Amino acid sequence: MTGRAARAVIAAVIAACGGPAVPVQPPTACPPALAVAPATLDDDGYRVDLAWRSAATPDTPAPGDVPGYVIARLGLGPLPASLWLLRADQPACQARIAGYRADPLDDGVVLTARLDGCDGAAAAATAWASLVGTDPTACRVLTPTRQTSEGEPMAVDAPPPAEPPPARPAEPAADAADLPAAWDARLPPPCDGCTRRWTLDTIAGTPTLGAVSVVETVPEAADAAEATCARVMIAAGTAPRPLSETRGVALVGALADATGTRVALLAGPGRWEVVDVDAEGRAGARRTVDTGPEPAPEAAPAACAP
Repeated sequence: MTGRAARAVIAAVIAACGGPAVPVQPPTACPPALAVAPATLDDDGYRVDLAWRSAATPDTPAPGDVPGYVIARLGLGPLPASLWLLRADQPACQARIAGYRADPLDDGVVLTARLDGCDGAAAAATAWASLVGTDPTACRVLTPTRQTSEGEPMAVDAPPPAEPPPARPAEPAADAADLPAAWDARLPPPCDGCTRRWTLDTIAGTPTLGAVSVVETVPEAADAAEATCARVMIAAGTAPRPLSETRGVALVGALADATGTRVALLAGPGRWEVVDVDAEGRAGARRTVDTGPEPAPEAAPAACAP
């Protein structure tokens, strides 16, 4: 009998004898969004970035090791002593908290939890930590497939960019693909004579998740700065339903189990977000964490008018 089966039998015996029922979470369940955080691989192993704090903020720790009670006082933990790492195409791995650190970044520090127990590789540079104590054996990490207006679908080997694709004033190729109808219907039509280039990242499942980035080119614009504009939408379901309007994040993955897609995984420079999703594509609880200062605005197309 496995340890998991033994725990289930013990729980049943206790309940049958009049003792308090012991809840046993099935290993097929993915953790909820509020119990998920990204773990990033660096030279010292995996780490979970908890928050960025400006050096000017009161009680910000100095760079170096940080005691767990300080992390607790700042409202950032402590995290469970052990947790599970979920990675694409790999079994879940149980890790433990090795300690907390404050790493310098710009005019502040990033507070991180260092993990031991799971070897990393470049193919799994980003993992997702389940802070629920039960083994998430059947919870899988799904990654997006990308379509563009210029070619065939392809796997997304790296997290897609948080910004829209760069504007290209040239006319699209004659055989450029059309944006799938479910997504095209959610966007206002382009202006008369405008050309539209798009990138669509999708994760198949129940519900399907997707993120579309569109750049429209205005013909013969008087001002070069007004020659292009951009739209970005992250949504779920066949409708699709809006999923996130957080600036600077892109759809990088999802957690799914036998019941379907459970959690949308979003990330961008200095920020990550996790969102519960139901079977109809409705967004539930979410957690958004800044792990760096607000990035300086880049030379990107302005948002298109509604």
